[in-house]
Amino acid sequence: MEEKDIQILKEMFRESEARMEAMMDRKIDALRTENNEKIESIDQKFDAIDKRFEAIDQKFDAIDKRFEAMDKKIEDTAAQVQRNTAILMDAEFSRRFDLIEEQLQLLMEKMTAPARVDKLEDDMTVVKASIRNLSGRVQTLEEARHLQ
Repeated sequence: MEEKDIQILKEMFRESEARMEAMMDRKIDALRTENNEKIESIDQKFDAIDKRFEAIDQKFDAIDKRFEAMDKKIEDTAAQVQRNTAILMDAEFSRRFDLIEEQLQLLMEKMTAPARVDKLEDDMTVVKASIRNLSGRVQTLEEARHLQ
């Protein structure tokens, strides 16, 4: 091969190399553009997801506030019920205890004192003994009268 042929081949290789580089650059640019578009699409989807999560967070915050308000109402209601119950119990039981106390006082007044009961028992023992003694004497007198 001659020098001229070698020069032609070299020139052909250079042109072919340049065309291949240009073609590769176009393909790389196309892939970069496609990748950038896909990345942009993914970013948009993530933004949409972030917005949904923010909306969900706001809804949970609103629910938390409602629960806190309900808890407060329940606590207030329970405290009011306790106060009302105490008032009702005081009104009802105080009146009943007062009545019981009055009845107990009446019973105490009607009851004989224990010392007096002891004295009455002693007196009863003496009376019984006297009756037995008198009964015995009456019987003796009746027997004597029958014998006469």
